[in-house]
Parts: sequence; C-alpha cells; structure tokens
Amino acid sequence: MTAGKGNKMLNILSGIPESVELNLNTTLIDNLEYCNFVYMCIKEPNSFYRVPDNIFGILEPILNIVSNEQTINQYCYVTIKKMFVQPNTFGNREGWHIDGFLGGDQINFIWSNSLPTEVALGVFNLSEDHHKSLLEMNEQVKENIFLQTNTLYKLDQTCIHRPSINTSNQSVLRTFIKVTFSSELFNGFGNAWNYKLPHIKPTKNRAESRNHGII
Repeated sequence: MTAGKGNKMLNILSGIPESVELNLNTTLIDNLEYCNFVYMCIKEPNSFYRVPDNIFGILEPILNIVSNEQTINQYCYVTIKKMFVQPNTFGNREGWHIDGFLGGDQINFIWSNSLPTEVALGVFNLSEDHHKSLLEMNEQVKENIFLQTNTLYKLDQTCIHRPSINTSNQSVLRTFIKVTFSSELFNGFGNAWNYKLPHIKPTKNRAESRNHGII
C-alpha cells in the first residue's frame, strides 16, 4: 500500500490473502452457544493469552498458527459470530471495506464454516478518508472471488473484502471467527468484555463508518 504525494491517495493491490486449511473441532463449534461479540481483548502486549474457558478449545489451534515474535508486543482481540443468516441477507454488515484501514500495524485473521468472505481483485486508488474510500471501493470493484470455508486467511491492509449474501431460500447457520492483532487499545462501546482482563473496558464512542480505524 503506497500513498500518493500531495493528493492524499492510496494505490492498493487487493489480491487473494495468505491462507492455511484449518478444520476446527466440529464438536466444539457445534456446542458453542449462539453469540455475536466483537473485539474481546484476550492478550495485552508482552503478556500471555487470557482466553475465556468456553472458547479456549476453538481458539487454541488458531492462536498456535498466528502467534509470532511480532504479536508478542501487540494486543490480541477476538470476534466470534455464531448465528443464522436469513435468505437474501449478509452474515455481517454489507459493503466492500478493509479491516484496519489506515490502522497502523493491525493484522486480521478470519475463518468461517459457511458463506465465506468475498475478496476484490485488482488495483484500487483510494482516498485517505474513511468514508470516501468506502464509496471508491464499491465503484472500482471489477473482479472478485469467494474465499474457502474451513480455511484461515490473513487479511492485511490491502485486502478489500465484504461478507457474502445467503442466496439460498433457507436460513444458514454460520460460525465466523476473527483474530485481530494491533498495537492499539480497542476500547469502543460495544466491544466484548473479558472477565479474565476485567480492567479493559469500553470508554469511547464507536465511529459509524465500518472502515474507521477507531474501534
């Protein structure tokens, strides 16, 4: 991702993200309660993971893959959504976007067992503006692909993507997991609270734009 000088534009090449096939324990996934929580902090910088007991078995294989020397110095957050997606609706807020747009060193890893994420392919010229860039992404998408289920993907700040729509005539039960690493403390209202890190509590109003870096 490079910024043009003077015109405050970003030239981004969005492509298929790095991935590894990952078949999580289906019994643990099936037994997981229905839920929809975002950005629960499970690790502070230079500390160890503090994962709630009910999701530890699901997250352990993911954390074993994604943890490295860089993540030692970062916060780690988890988002999990297990819910029915109704016909002709999305599994998440619709629209093309970039996770962590202009968000420093933020890196995200995603996994799902149905209705996989769509990724845009090609070169994009985007404003350094959280609102304008969303419109520009929608206008400039010419080609896109569906990612695979039961696969862990690494989304950096060049990966333009969106949730897929349930095009069937039946409800689809979907489990989606996202693990986020960042040097920033996420403390927006609506973020999940972790009883193992009770001092990390939301204090800021969340920006309306899904492309915004303040979370």
